[in-house]
Order: sequence, then structure tokens, then C-alpha cells
Amino acid sequence: LVNVFDLGRDTEADALLATCNSDSSVSFVGWSGEEGAQVFCTTHDEGFSLWDLTHLETEEPLALVRMNDARETTEIDGSALDYLIGGFYHHRTRRLLVLGGTHLGKLHFLSCEAGADGLTHLYSPRDAHSATVRAFYWDSEDESVVTAGEDAQLLLWKPGAVETSSKKKEATKERSSLQKKMRIHGGAAYKSKK
Repeated sequence: LVNVFDLGRDTEADALLATCNSDSSVSFVGWSGEEGAQVFCTTHDEGFSLWDLTHLETEEPLALVRMNDARETTEIDGSALDYLIGGFYHHRTRRLLVLGGTHLGKLHFLSCEAGADGLTHLYSPRDAHSATVRAFYWDSEDESVVTAGEDAQLLLWKPGAVETSSKKKEATKERSSLQKKMRIHGGAAYKSKK
């Protein structure tokens, strides 16, 4: 469930404006729309929902988009969608953008349109991460996105930017100073004696 509260009200009962059912546990939640009157979420089983809170006092349904599994309804040429990361509202283009990817590190920028059957694939940058992307940060000032992956990389995606290095680390983890000082002994010393 996604609960929306008006924090300017005195009691919790009065403050609750809406309860939106996502049918699963929520992994990411955010605001969308020019006035921030829409709320969206991704779920741990790759669901996606978008609700319009301007419909609270009307007979219109709150849910604008509802996908139980975005992997099944989102088409990406030459690739797949393994998971959703999150999303953000892009004010200049007036779009809700959703990030998703593959477990091999491919990153997908998707668009969500109200009433659509699924997310629309916009762009997949080349040479992204080499493992699952877990988090991102959207900077609305310079319209850049920073992504963080299990490959121990932070990557900056910015319109018009020139790539400075495409070399990925051969080994994503280095040995710690403690590991470098230790000598690893064979397991034979630990065998039980008969």
C-alpha cells in the first residue's frame, strides 16, 4: 500500500488523503506531474503503478497505469527488462521517466504515459554497468543521472556529455590491506586425524 498524508492536519486520521493499493511490497515511490499531484511506485516483483490524486473528489479511478509485472508488458528491441530501479518526473519534457535494466548491467530509460498498457522504451546507453544497477540519483538542475551498480561503479549520464573512459575495472574488488598481509594456508591442516 502507498498512503498519502497531508502533514498539515492535526490527527493521523484527518491527515490520510489516499491509500493506493500496489498489490505488492513497494520498492520505490515518487511524485509525478507538473503540480506533483500524481504518485507512482515500483514493487519488489517488478510491478508499476501510477495514481492521480486530483481524482480523489471525483468518480474517476485513481489508477492511471497498473502493471503487475512490467517485464511482461515492456518491449525492448534486442534486450530484456529484468527489473525496475525507480523513476523521476522530467519537468522540461513533462514525462515520467522510469529506469530499469538487466542483471548483466544494461540500463534502460523508459517513459510512462497515462492510460498506456506498459512502459515505452526510450533509450539504452551503450557500455553501461557490468552488473545489476541498484540505485540512481536524478539531478534536475543539469538533467543528469548518476547510477550505482553491483559492479562497484558510479556512472554519470548527462545529455551532450563526452565519454572520458570506457575501460571497466578488470576486477571490481581489490584485496584489502588485511587480506594482503595474511597468508592463506591449505585446508589440509584442518582435517581431523583418524
